[in-house]
Amino acid sequence: MKNGRWKAQMKERVDVVELDTKSCQVLYYDEDARMLIVNDEDFSQIEVPLRLIKGAEKLLQAGDSIGVGMDGDNIVQISLPSSVLQKIRSIGMDDDDTADDR
Repeated sequence: MKNGRWKAQMKERVDVVELDTKSCQVLYYDEDARMLIVNDEDFSQIEVPLRLIKGAEKLLQAGDSIGVGMDGDNIVQISLPSSVLQKIRSIGMDDDDTADDR
């Protein structure tokens, strides 16, 4: 589903999910835990698994703003700053599954 399209069978049920999108500030990258630690608007810390940002943790700096889309307690989408996406494209990293441009 690289292009974001999926064809459902007639009998399959599809649930529509409304994401709770939060603007978060990068605090630090925890290499041991393999998590990016961010603060939301309420200063609650959120741990973003590295599998969701696919190498972009090396390009993010403390203080950068990212968008975090959540379904309940599950992070399902990350939006990286356009400056980070430009760096990803310039060094040839694959950003298809990484994030949306904000």
